Amino acid sequence: MGSAYNSLMIDVNPADWIVTMDLPPLEGGAVAIDKSTGLVAHIEREYESTEEREGGTTILAPGFINAHTHLELYASSPTPILPEESMADWLSQVTAQNKAQTKADRLQNCLKSILELIRTGTTFVNDITSDGASLDALSQIGMRGIVSPEFFYPGHDKDPDLTSVTSRVHELQNRFALHPLLEIGLSPHSPYNVSPSAWAKALKELSPPMIHTHIAETQAEIDWFLNGASSLDEVHLRFLGKTFGPTRTGISPLETMADYLNDRTILAHGTFLSEADWKQIQTSGASLVHCPRSNQWLTGKTLPNLKARLMQGIPIGLGTDSRFSCPDLDMRAEAREARRLHGLSAEETLLLLTRHGAKALHRDHEVGYLAPGMAADMVLWWHPSAGIHDPFEILLDPETQPLMVWINGRIVLERALDTV
Repeated sequence: MGSAYNSLMIDVNPADWIVTMDLPPLEGGAVAIDKSTGLVAHIEREYESTEEREGGTTILAPGFINAHTHLELYASSPTPILPEESMADWLSQVTAQNKAQTKADRLQNCLKSILELIRTGTTFVNDITSDGASLDALSQIGMRGIVSPEFFYPGHDKDPDLTSVTSRVHELQNRFALHPLLEIGLSPHSPYNVSPSAWAKALKELSPPMIHTHIAETQAEIDWFLNGASSLDEVHLRFLGKTFGPTRTGISPLETMADYLNDRTILAHGTFLSEADWKQIQTSGASLVHCPRSNQWLTGKTLPNLKARLMQGIPIGLGTDSRFSCPDLDMRAEAREARRLHGLSAEETLLLLTRHGAKALHRDHEVGYLAPGMAADMVLWWHPSAGIHDPFEILLDPETQPLMVWINGRIVLERALDTV
């Protein structure tokens, strides 16, 4: 340990490269963690480590942010949409599988999801839960997250009965009110599964700090609002025993929730948003989460003009969605797909995983880059090659593997080089 750090409460972590996502990459530095607060205490630009490593290159970087997950929905491989099936068939399969699970099943699924995330460098999730299982799992492991209980209330009730929804959310809010790493939001599933009256009443009664919803994910959703009917009617019929149309037709899904769109709203997917929708998002201050692999799996489509949206100042992060529509929860794999689809540089791609994701979740004062006073959520990566000159490119290289992961200054993963 260098002479500048004599306190037992300071942990110094050197690397061949320090990628802060705030300053240009630093060659041969260290990040000091204040273990009493879990914050970055100092970033040393020049640090001579006494540690010896046999070859390769180490890079210390911020942990990644998965801005849209369903940790409870864990599967060994994505659920396919067969050629003769509609999106409604796929949604029905997923809903049926989730309903068949016990709370113990969901907890185990969450634990498996979280371990996969940590092992691939993710330190913060924005999750949707049905019964709070992911909150218990995140708390057990000590991972940072925003978790939003999901609810459904379709139809045309003028005064929806949300007693079960509010009591469930209040119970979780009370249980985790003092948790230092977890925050409770709210997830109205989508405009086609939550009526405007139910949406408004839930926001009024619960005042959630974040609203996490799905928007413009499929063409069927767009058709339902434009025409009053689509294959989504099959979903409603199977699970509610009735069909119904939107309260208004000839408009987009986003327009139906325009009165409730604000800078606390996180919109997942957005693959079929119109230009008018994008302008509304920009004006409202809402955020969007792009899920490249899930979108490709479900619709073969991707978010149009990603670079232009970022230049407009719209906060956009990356998410995997669940393993029902994504082969894994590896955010670097998600980022590589985003890079391929949108022609991004390595640095632009990594910003989606870090600073942009933090901004989308309104946590850029806390996470997303390394600097004194920021949370010590970070990953030490190792690549077998020496003499590396572009750490951004190497961070996205599939050969690069995590050696150590810290969340709030606490080590949650540590590997020896010979086990990577």
